[in-house]
Amino acid sequence: MREHRPPCRRGFTLIEAMIAMSILAIALLGTFIGLVEAARVAREGQLRQYKTELIDAKIQRLLLADKILLPTMVGGLQTVSNTVNARDIAIGTAPWIIDPSAPDSTAIPSTGPMPGDLGVGAIFRVMPDGEIRPLAGTFTSCADATIPTGAYCRELLLQNKIVLPTSAQNTSIQAQVDAVNARTTTLWIRISRVGEPRNFAVVERKVLVL
Repeated sequence: MREHRPPCRRGFTLIEAMIAMSILAIALLGTFIGLVEAARVAREGQLRQYKTELIDAKIQRLLLADKILLPTMVGGLQTVSNTVNARDIAIGTAPWIIDPSAPDSTAIPSTGPMPGDLGVGAIFRVMPDGEIRPLAGTFTSCADATIPTGAYCRELLLQNKIVLPTSAQNTSIQAQVDAVNARTTTLWIRISRVGEPRNFAVVERKVLVL
């Protein structure tokens, strides 16, 4: 008679368990990296929103002003090289000028009433609850070492003529404007966050014809 033996039940070996744990670890690492990247993108979007708000407040104030008085409101009319795009000029470097308007004193100190006028002032900080407050002080440029890291700095530039007036796409436009003795200027506004590279700055421009 044959002896009946039950089938042998084989479990996981140590090597198989280690391989499974390695695969699980790689999957968890990928998930963690994805979460970190998502948080970074969300943070950058939030910072960009603050910069855009400061740009919008200033540009609305300037566009509603008498254009004849515009040069006195932005530090004068500047000449930019025909081969240079103003957005490529380093933060805190001429012909960019730090916003010369005085900050809204009613929003200083941080216990003052809000929202305050964000269309004036040059240096701002964002409170933990998201409120934007101007900072008092005398600052020479957005590269001033006395500006706290993380603060937002607003620069202005009223450029003589349109952007790159001798470029292929703009030469004919500038010539037509010059033919009728009109004057073209380009209003630039740039918001940068101290400690961040220039490519993180938000820039807005408006071409004006007088």
